[in-house]
Parts: sequence; structure tokens; C-alpha cells
Amino acid sequence: MGEVIGAEIYMTEITKPPARYPAVGLIACASRFGTVAALGVAMLVTSQGFNWRNGFWIGAAIAVVGSVARTRLRETPDFVDMKRKFKKIIGDAQEKKSLHVEEMRNVRETLQREKVSWKTMYAYFSIASGTAVSFYFSYFYCGGLLKEIGFTPEEIINQNFMVALIELVEIMLIIFLSYRIYPLNIIKFKTFLFLPFLCIFPFLLTNFMTPSIIFFMQVIGITLGLTSLPADAILFAHFPVFKRFTYISFIYAISRSLTAVLTSFGLVYLTGFFGPWGLYVIFIPLIVSFLWGVYHYERLEHRTERSFLGNLFQFKPMFPLPNGVECQPPYSKEVQER
Repeated sequence: MGEVIGAEIYMTEITKPPARYPAVGLIACASRFGTVAALGVAMLVTSQGFNWRNGFWIGAAIAVVGSVARTRLRETPDFVDMKRKFKKIIGDAQEKKSLHVEEMRNVRETLQREKVSWKTMYAYFSIASGTAVSFYFSYFYCGGLLKEIGFTPEEIINQNFMVALIELVEIMLIIFLSYRIYPLNIIKFKTFLFLPFLCIFPFLLTNFMTPSIIFFMQVIGITLGLTSLPADAILFAHFPVFKRFTYISFIYAISRSLTAVLTSFGLVYLTGFFGPWGLYVIFIPLIVSFLWGVYHYERLEHRTERSFLGNLFQFKPMFPLPNGVECQPPYSKEVQER
């Protein structure tokens, strides 16, 4: 968890939109490639007699690369610039023996202790939880259904391997689209497209629970289900620089832990009592919470855009203005052109 979140935050801070979205998305793509590789090794072990210990040699090589990379990476520009600005302001004040040195130090400490809005934290938690539930539903819940209809562990692994391959292709597609299409619009579109399929899942399981139907549900759940990809960079950018990694990694870990426990036990009891219709008890509140999180981030983005445009037009020109012209909005056409 820490490796993925740390890498995604790093890419968020060293890139600019729209290249930021696919750059961060490629890390999630690499993570899904790991899922495919793990299932591929398991498939080779169970069906081809492959030595499972060889998988750990591959992991050891990746660990060496990660260790070298970790010692070579520099701090991100956002973090370095924030520290440099405070250092410069305090240094200038000290040289001038300003009375505001202590005040600036207090400002720096205040920013370092800056709190994050509980709405933003809950919005991120809701979106991250949706991703965890979609993953659990597609691989574990549907895997249990395959076991119920007589699939062997080897057959379940083989089917999950095919699902993981399809997921990898789908992720590569939306990463490519995120360069052209706003990421929050992509995840909203996917969520609304997922809703009608969710409505028919209990009906299909009640009347047509076959391997092909379960495979269809797995593919829909993992490709159209709730996910933060490719909007992770947008979610990260609204956390304070000094608190970004701490808050995001903690919320990410909590969402995965709680959702895994609640979903695994909840689906067992709910589907045991209500049958396949128990899926609604888990998914409907989660989808409502997920969409609320997306709309919250949309409002934050609009607020940021308005703030940026406001600062853009309240400039102090670097040129002499004509006599009698003041640099105050609304600007004259002549001032705007100059």
C-alpha cells in the first residue's frame, strides 16, 4: 500500500495536467500487471508443475530495483518549493532584522499542522472503498460462486487469470483516454453504466448461474465497477503538501481493511439471508457514497479553477500604464491587450 500510494503521490507532484493523469494511472496499471503475473504463476504451478519458488526470485529482482530507485529519487517540486519559500522569507526577514520572523515561523508551523476537511477525507475514503469492494466482488465473491457450481481451484485460478487480463486491457484504455477526457467524468460514466448491470445480477444468479454468466459478472464488476482510476491524481492534489502522504496512505489502508472485512462477512450473511438480492444492501449505499465523493471533488476542482482565474486577472503589469489608467478590475480593453 505504501509503495503504491507513495509512487502515485510522487508522480502527482512532479507532473502537470493532462499528462499527470496517465502518468499516475500507469502506476495502477503496473499494480494490475502484478495481479496478472501472480495469477499466471499460480496457474503455471497448478497446471504445468511450475516451481512456485521461482515467483519469489522474480519478486526479489523487483525489490532490488525498488530499493535502488528509492535511494535515487529527489524530493518533489511541490514539497521542495514550499520549504524553499519559507526558508527564503525567514532568511530575508532575519537579514533585515524584521519583527515578523517569529510570525513567519508560526505561519510555517501552522501550515505544517494544517488540518484536512473531514468532507475531503470522507470523500476519498468513499471512493477508495468502492475500489476495494469491486475487487472483492469480482475475484472472491464470484470465485466462491464458481466453487459452488463445481469448479476446482485450478479452474477458478484460470478464470480469474482471464478476468485479470481483461482488467489490465481496460485500465490501459482508460489511462489513454484520461489524457483527452477529464478523469472524474470517466469514473462517473463508468459508475452510471454499472448500475443497470447491478440491477440484473441477482436475477441472473437466481435463474442462470452458469460459468459464463459468472464470468460476465466478473468482467462487468472489474471493468465498470467503482474505481478511483484514472482520477487518483485529482484526489491527491486536494490534500495539503505537508500532510499528503500521511493522510492519503492512512485513509487508503483503513478503507481497504474495513471494506475487506465488512464485505467478506457481510456478503456471506446477507446473501445467505436474502439470496443474491443481498448484493443491493452492500452496493447501493456504497454507490451513493461513492458518487457523493466524486461530486465533492468536482466542487473542489471548480473552486480551484475559479481561484486560479481570479488570481490570473488580478495581475500587476510589468509595464508602465497610460496616464489616468489604473490597474483595477474591470480592466479597460487597452490594458487587457497590453
